[in-house]
Amino acid sequence: MKFRKITLFAFVFLAFQTVNAQIDLATPMAVSKGGAATAIVKNWEAIGINPANLGWKNNYRFSLSILNAGINLQSKALDFQSLENAVSNPNQTFTPEQKKQYASLFTTSDGLNLEADITWLAASVSIPKVGGFAINVRDRMIGHIGLSQNAADILFNGVNSQAYQDSNITSKLISQELAGTNISYYHYRELNIDYGRKLFSLGDSASGKGIDIFGGLGFKYLWGLGDLETNITDAGVDAHSSFSTIYNIDYGSIQNFSPQNAGNLFNSVGHGTAFDLGLSAVIHNKLTVGISATDLGQIHWTHNLLTAVDTTMPKLNSGNNGLESWNFGNSGFTLGNNSIVDFKSGPDYNIALPSKLRMGASFQLTSKIIIASDAVFPLNTVGGNLENPYYALGGEITLNSFFKFSTGVAGNSNYGISVPIGITLSAHNFIEFFLATDDVLTYLEKSKNPHISMAIGVLRFNIK
Repeated sequence: MKFRKITLFAFVFLAFQTVNAQIDLATPMAVSKGGAATAIVKNWEAIGINPANLGWKNNYRFSLSILNAGINLQSKALDFQSLENAVSNPNQTFTPEQKKQYASLFTTSDGLNLEADITWLAASVSIPKVGGFAINVRDRMIGHIGLSQNAADILFNGVNSQAYQDSNITSKLISQELAGTNISYYHYRELNIDYGRKLFSLGDSASGKGIDIFGGLGFKYLWGLGDLETNITDAGVDAHSSFSTIYNIDYGSIQNFSPQNAGNLFNSVGHGTAFDLGLSAVIHNKLTVGISATDLGQIHWTHNLLTAVDTTMPKLNSGNNGLESWNFGNSGFTLGNNSIVDFKSGPDYNIALPSKLRMGASFQLTSKIIIASDAVFPLNTVGGNLENPYYALGGEITLNSFFKFSTGVAGNSNYGISVPIGITLSAHNFIEFFLATDDVLTYLEKSKNPHISMAIGVLRFNIK
């Protein structure tokens, strides 16, 4: 039985094309500073980063935002032009030289990473002596693909790949031939309700010579919309999936499996809860430090469940020359009996969210200049989480009541070094518009390991 339309490899790429989100690099205020956000974001922007900041006295009395969106794509496998073409021109046919190039390049464990966020609605309110409340509804999509040498060769070259020159290929197990391949993709919708307030003061904080300590808690209710987790090692194939019918996947014919509409809110196929915890301290009204633990929870996937079977490698049709373009939906490699991995109906399962520990500091140099730094550490090893600590240093300059400019430097051993920039346009802070990118160097140097990143805040209203 074949998982026909969407193969093990193609699904993440298909998601990569349709989402048109590791460090909150899809939130405009965080993107513009490379992720240096733990001790600087406030109002509803503190959601998912540090809920303690909602208690600060410099929050707006009321803030409302409609449609904030961001996407961050990073790849060590592709150069800037290749990654850009995959996004802007997915139907462009590969040349034989390109197929060989991509097959050789796509063998790094950090091959392609995706993060995308869409915040449909966000609001916060600050009440003196009570604290700050915030709420939002947003979609989060996170994907990763890393291919072994054989997997990359087969994906791009099909029957012409080195593996299929062996006449005994169809007697070998998938785990033997594709070990070292790991793929993850998930999409969920979350309702966030956060609260933060001042816990206590040390010294005379009213005169600006004391220390104010703040605490916060965030609760998330999660609707799971799609999940694919795959890890192929010498020991076998560990893979499972659960997707809502909103994805319109044609599975072909799988015994005892028929995808169903879940019949609940958002037609979700999984549900879960999670928490964010945070602390921050404002010292002499100049220095702020913060620490938070985010995404502490999991999703229980219950509908349209599949698990992988470690079978022998399939026989490919003689005309199957592998992927012909970035448009996997039109590729013969992803259709019918050309699928790679066998799936069967599977049981319920749990997937933990990619939890992180954030530590940050910010310093108000002048009334118009603030600098901030962050260090972010993974708390678990689930798909979509960081592999190594991430560091960021950023700053914001308020040029006048209409314009703010942000930049910084950030990165880790996987992402490399990036230089973010962002602008905020406002009408006396009442109406604001944000635009940011995580790495301007990508567009200037167009070097390897590119980040294609954009975050935008379309409309925001504030009341002091």
